[in-house]
Amino acid sequence: MEPGKLVGGNLQYVAQQLPSFPAMLCSSADQALSDAEGVIICKSILSPEALAQLSGRVQGIFDLEYLGVRVGVAFPSMYGPPTEG
Repeated sequence: MEPGKLVGGNLQYVAQQLPSFPAMLCSSADQALSDAEGVIICKSILSPEALAQLSGRVQGIFDLEYLGVRVGVAFPSMYGPPTEG
């Protein structure tokens, strides 16, 4: 997440609720995942290889947009496979 890309209501929310947000950010996915127990994936920012390595690094993977499926990496999902529609 790049704080400079926040605008409108998102920017206002972060400024009010998370004033230390910029200090919490890491410069790489590896740093962010170093002590993580879980991860939420909602944007395609990792390479297919990095996505494949996630299952060995963290216990809980929540792939909100089925990004893993698109590159051939299957993460467990409590919602089942995506449906066409």
